[in-house]
Amino acid sequence: DGELSRLPWAALPDRSGQPIGAGSLLAVVPVPLDLAQPITLPDAPIRRCLAVGATAISSKYSREYPTLPGIPEELSAVDGAFEQSGALTDTLQGTAATVRQIEAHLRNVDALHFAGHGAALPEGARLLVAPDAVSSDADAREGLWRPVPSSGSTLNLAVLSACSTARFEDADSTDPQHLAHALLLGGTRQVVASLWNADSLATSFLMQQFYRNLRRGQTAAAALQAAVRDVRKRPGWEHPYYWALFSLFVRA
Repeated sequence: DGELSRLPWAALPDRSGQPIGAGSLLAVVPVPLDLAQPITLPDAPIRRCLAVGATAISSKYSREYPTLPGIPEELSAVDGAFEQSGALTDTLQGTAATVRQIEAHLRNVDALHFAGHGAALPEGARLLVAPDAVSSDADAREGLWRPVPSSGSTLNLAVLSACSTARFEDADSTDPQHLAHALLLGGTRQVVASLWNADSLATSFLMQQFYRNLRRGQTAAAALQAAVRDVRKRPGWEHPYYWALFSLFVRA
């Protein structure tokens, strides 16, 4: 249910007063379900991953959206997570991370990690990437990317390490309600996305822990749960603002 997808389920208390996410693996399925059938999380093997570090954005947005700390560490953690299993990681960062380059690479990978800024614009949510001066698309020239069903990607896992990538939009539009929905409708099996604006340092730490857990063979749900637990233990990050913003969305 769309409205229920807005809730930070990991932070809600159980009967003992502990956060639900501390004792249960959580996933949001934002589509109608046949509850007569068992619900299982999809298997998501990764053979090739695209890691995007959006460190170069248009000067139009650079004042409002300054360079984020922790992106190099995130990209390194992504690479390390899949190296042991023999999977390959393609990395696009800086001026190479344009809409055209990202979408070209997505045709050949089954996982995506995006580290950068998410922007709530009048026309809807966008991810800020490097501008492409020769593109025929106006958004691409400004460095604005919205993952859409027509991108042709078939991803097993997409991780959007950016602000408000799963925040519902109030714009009067026929587009999917948020970026996580757009990826799910496009065929992505699992999406990790944020419900509100992130703290950059806490998010980078969470993502590094998440990929270390994947490297140990954990599922995406278990890896996210363990990463959240690690964030909660850090002094100053005990409040749910720092650790409850990321949800796992799946296609059941």
